[in-house]
Amino acid sequence: MATVIVGTGLAGLTCANQLLELGKSPVILLDKTGTIGGNSTKASSGINGAHTRTQEAQNIQDKPELFYQDTVKSSKGRGVTDLMDKLANDSHLAIQWLQEEFGLSLDLLAQLGGHSVARTHRSSGKLPPGFEIVSTLSKRLKEIAEKEPEKCKIILNANVVDVNINNEKAITGVIYKDGEGKEIQLDANNVVFCSGGFGFSKDMLKKYAPETVDLPTTNGPQTTGDGQRILEKIGADMIDMDQIQVHPTGFIDPEDPSAGSKFLAAEALRGLGGILLNPSTGKRFVNELSTRDVVTNAIQTHCPKEKNTALLVMGEGIYEKCKVNLDFYMFKKLVNKITIAELVKKYEVPVDAKEVASEINSYNVSSSDSFGRTLVIQNFGENVTQDTTVFVGEVTPVVHFTMGGAKINTSSEVVGKDGQVVANGLYAAGEVSGGVHGANRLGGSSLLECVTFEASSQRILQIVHIYYNRTMTPKVEPCFISIISETNSPIITYCPPRYRTEMEHILKSNVLANISLDYFESNLYKWKQTSDGDVTIKNLFQIEEVSVFGMLVLSTNLKIVLGFPVDNSFDDIEIKRIFDGIRKVYTRVKCNPFITVNIENQEEEVSRLLEEKLNEIFT
Repeated sequence: MATVIVGTGLAGLTCANQLLELGKSPVILLDKTGTIGGNSTKASSGINGAHTRTQEAQNIQDKPELFYQDTVKSSKGRGVTDLMDKLANDSHLAIQWLQEEFGLSLDLLAQLGGHSVARTHRSSGKLPPGFEIVSTLSKRLKEIAEKEPEKCKIILNANVVDVNINNEKAITGVIYKDGEGKEIQLDANNVVFCSGGFGFSKDMLKKYAPETVDLPTTNGPQTTGDGQRILEKIGADMIDMDQIQVHPTGFIDPEDPSAGSKFLAAEALRGLGGILLNPSTGKRFVNELSTRDVVTNAIQTHCPKEKNTALLVMGEGIYEKCKVNLDFYMFKKLVNKITIAELVKKYEVPVDAKEVASEINSYNVSSSDSFGRTLVIQNFGENVTQDTTVFVGEVTPVVHFTMGGAKINTSSEVVGKDGQVVANGLYAAGEVSGGVHGANRLGGSSLLECVTFEASSQRILQIVHIYYNRTMTPKVEPCFISIISETNSPIITYCPPRYRTEMEHILKSNVLANISLDYFESNLYKWKQTSDGDVTIKNLFQIEEVSVFGMLVLSTNLKIVLGFPVDNSFDDIEIKRIFDGIRKVYTRVKCNPFITVNIENQEEEVSRLLEEKLNEIFT
């Protein structure tokens, strides 16, 4: 029976991809709108990860414990710390999964408000991070749905209105209305709600946080809390529903300043050096990298109350770091590239342009920020004057994210007020769930939450360990396989069963794997210069009737070594196919953010799981 996923934002797309990758459950994705992606496509700053290889490459010292501390501090005593712990500890695995499984570079970093270090990842290139991730994951699903519709169906304009639960408290299906209003029932033994928040629903905002009901929003009109209503009706414990995140910087459109929907001014703009000025004084009034609630309160307290706006000002030096964002904002006329003198005139700042220039310059050159901002990126140039060119946009606080929702456990199962699972086979992930963020969400954690909390795929498949049943069916069989870590430590040296009976062969395989390290380190092989991408494969040497081939993954320094009997007949295409298959096996065991292995020695467990999977392939 199929698994039904309600919603096609990043949480839904992640769940569907993972289930199809594991290959044991067909999936049906339902979305109330006519398009895929939800609010996830709008995410403009990136996705968080602590202790990632991108951070290591940029010499940024971070660890999950520090990320957890930042998250707990931001939550202000609300939420569920077990969920925050999972978010932080699995964050690097989520980044690796996106990099390894989907080829996303996620090679740029920004430090957003409330974070101790730069850990919000985005890719260099022309696409905003949310759009890039969503489009990549959805593309794979669309291809599967077209080629193998029995495995994957995507049904749009399908508004889920109820779920069916039998007398044994188990999910049996969902009921949805199609585009013509006809009710249709789908049988399913698992339902995963990934339906988003309620930031567009004036009714729900009025019920839970009436002080926010008159604010504009960044949410799409589909964000009306349908999932929360259904889950509450069937007994879910709805927690932190009054915790609504008001983002401090939504752009004012000069052609429609009173519009109820706003484009978000990415927090990365401040993280990469942007500052906020009070339009009535031309001066800064807050540490721009405080948490979102603090910055919002500062705008509402210090800036003109009748307009509730501030000026977001950025130096020319930010352009190369945020080119994609700024080009889009300027195209939409939300940001202007003007001199400080023109800024004063355009936004009617009642002070001399020289005073504004002096204020910006004091931020730009000060060794100790007057508002306690620890990360001061000097992108305004060496000597700021009234003729200095800046990027500037008018911003206002906007309803952005709803932290509350259905309470879940660390396996994404929906639980009731008694702490027990509401129904077997009922899950939630993303903004529809509650407890992950408490009273305030850190920037970059919404996309991360969508990826990290798709642990439901593990529970759906009822697996204790990680089994990946996509067989490689190789035409030729290596006589040994060795996987060597980024630090040149052996992870596993594996011999297929028919070679395993000979102790001499096992010893020889380990020796050959060790010898191969010299070839990976040798300058003669010019690994980087001869690469046509992230991976290079070479025939290393032939010895003792064995031809030894090596693969180097340049971005991670992971090494895979294969030995083949010299009398085997094979070609380069077959060799590459085997290498790619083994690399995928390793990636899915090592970098899977959906399965938690509860053992003390993780390295031994990874080795054991690799051996199990390789046995499935070569037995």
